[in-house]
Amino acid sequence: MPKTKTNKRSVFITVGGHMPFDRLISCVDEWASTKDDLDFLAQIGPGDYTPRHMNWERNLSPIEYESRMKSSDLVIAHAGMGTIISALRFSVPMILMPRLARLNEMRNDHQVDTAERFDQLGLVEICPDQEHLARKLRSFEFDTQGSHRLGPHASKTLLDRISNFIGEKNQ
Repeated sequence: MPKTKTNKRSVFITVGGHMPFDRLISCVDEWASTKDDLDFLAQIGPGDYTPRHMNWERNLSPIEYESRMKSSDLVIAHAGMGTIISALRFSVPMILMPRLARLNEMRNDHQVDTAERFDQLGLVEICPDQEHLARKLRSFEFDTQGSHRLGPHASKTLLDRISNFIGEKNQ
């Protein structure tokens, strides 16, 4: 779906293309019903819930996905690594709601662990459930300073750790 150019802030919601995440989409859709001043696009995957208050697509091509990510003022998403890295690459603020194993959204809670680690680094906002997400969205204020940006190169700390790990394996 081509984006029409408006003066509205842009919110991109993404759940990945392989699994539904209706509790995230329905919560954001409810918020969208109160926000005529924002431009929404949700990539909803194969979910059963159909948004009523925001534009949506089941899946986006990689080019469309990157374009939307790059032009967004806020990303609301599952805690998938591809989504997190893309938002950091383009310096877009993120609110994450991880999928939960106990709700059969994933086979384990690796998204919870991922989100918590990025939260500890101060790079994302985490909402563990719909109640927290709804509260966060009601109080959300757009930051005019931008967000953290992922550099094009690995950090020296990471490179040193990998070098040490490889060195230990070769001894």
